[in-house]
Amino acid sequence: MCRIDIRSYILSFYYLVFGALSIGVEFKFEKIRQYVRILFSFVGRGFWYTFLGTIAFGGEWWAMLIAGFLIFAGVLNFIAVCANKDEADKTNDSQDNNIQQILDQRHENEKNQIEIQNNANIKDVNVNVAEAAAEQPGNNEVVHMDGNKSPINPFSDYDYSEEMQ
Repeated sequence: MCRIDIRSYILSFYYLVFGALSIGVEFKFEKIRQYVRILFSFVGRGFWYTFLGTIAFGGEWWAMLIAGFLIFAGVLNFIAVCANKDEADKTNDSQDNNIQQILDQRHENEKNQIEIQNNANIKDVNVNVAEAAAEQPGNNEVVHMDGNKSPINPFSDYDYSEEMQ
């Protein structure tokens, strides 16, 4: 008789997802670090492996063996915290510094993109003004804010952004 055990299927799904997450943590994937940063510390991994060990306990001998290994890995991570307290703090500080540098760089890039977009908008406005002035009869040059005069040419390489500063 075929018996469907929903609990086994759900646990098997969790084992697959949590196993893939554990592999990603051990390989230190940055995408995973963004969402579950705690797993990149000894304490976080200690709790993680202990948790996985407790849900892996089952009636079969191999389930008990896997659960024992996972709990043992969790205990080793807790021991690593106690043995390397100073090293762990330095590692976490350097990781925090690296993350802060990345965030600062992203912020700088965003500011540069905004500045580039603003300069492009300024050029577009000045080109529109030059085109409008060109439509005026008898008007064939533009006087810039710095006093320079130039022929009306909306496609010139004149840098209008310098006038705006």
